[in-house]
Amino acid sequence: MDDLTFSIGYGMGALGVVTDVAGRIWATGSDDVAMVTRMSTDSGVTWSDSDSFTYDSSLTELSAVGHGIAADSAGNVYGIGMGNVALPAQPHWIVRKLAAGLPPPPPSLSTALSGNTLSLTWPTSAIGFVLQSATTLANGGDWQDSSLQATVVGDQNVITVDATAPTAPTGFFRLRGQ
Repeated sequence: MDDLTFSIGYGMGALGVVTDVAGRIWATGSDDVAMVTRMSTDSGVTWSDSDSFTYDSSLTELSAVGHGIAADSAGNVYGIGMGNVALPAQPHWIVRKLAAGLPPPPPSLSTALSGNTLSLTWPTSAIGFVLQSATTLANGGDWQDSSLQATVVGDQNVITVDATAPTAPTGFFRLRGQ
């Protein structure tokens, strides 16, 4: 719940709500004079101001109101509204691209089997991730850090193993952030 108090007491409230790809909740509307967008990272328990926009801060009446909000799959959030440049009202559309600040997506572990050779690859940019293996996924798996050493090929970490060798790892692989 977000409970705000304003000095003038009219035209306030959230008129648009959206959830972004990171699971954050964004709400836009207005306070006394500005289009205000707020964000929650904890399912709406706490909120913080993300953006506040007004055309003319000297106006004593609403100069900007957020009417809607949208998010795309790339993590961008857009506030949409209307505002007045001056009195008497001269309305204009408002579209604000908000800084979502999404963390980079986790790296992807790729596997390929060519003949008897199993290749595991992941980007060298995946700093702070370790390869793990498990022999079972029951009860959450028996994940252990792998002792296999990667070789850098281009911009990829690469591990190749003979899948038919008696010492070949069996089971499942994943990358885990440290």
